[in-house]
Amino acid sequence: TMASGSGSSADYLSGPKLRAWTKEDLKTFSKEHPESARQLNTLKTTGAFCAATGTLSSFAVARSFWRVTHNPVGAALGAAGGFAAGYFVGEEIPKLFFGSAQINPVEANQAFLNWWRKKQSEA
Repeated sequence: TMASGSGSSADYLSGPKLRAWTKEDLKTFSKEHPESARQLNTLKTTGAFCAATGTLSSFAVARSFWRVTHNPVGAALGAAGGFAAGYFVGEEIPKLFFGSAQINPVEANQAFLNWWRKKQSEA
């Protein structure tokens, strides 16, 4: 973890730029670090779910506002509010069903980035 001295964000910002990883690299990481890979996949699924619920809620609320007001500004504001509400409600559902509440996203991401930096330095 960052608190234990493995690095800080300043170290990563000043270091060399990492090359893009491939699906094969992700498979290798999954084999070497199955728990961290599972956590990253759960977070990815959670993010996609939040975006989907936000988008669907945005369209639904905008449509409702439009039907009532016939005002494009009202529909746009409804869409913005609907997206925010849908996103935040959608964020709670994966916590219940995917267990994303127990995952520390910073640690999961750092596990991958540290592994990837090590692979880069070995190459």
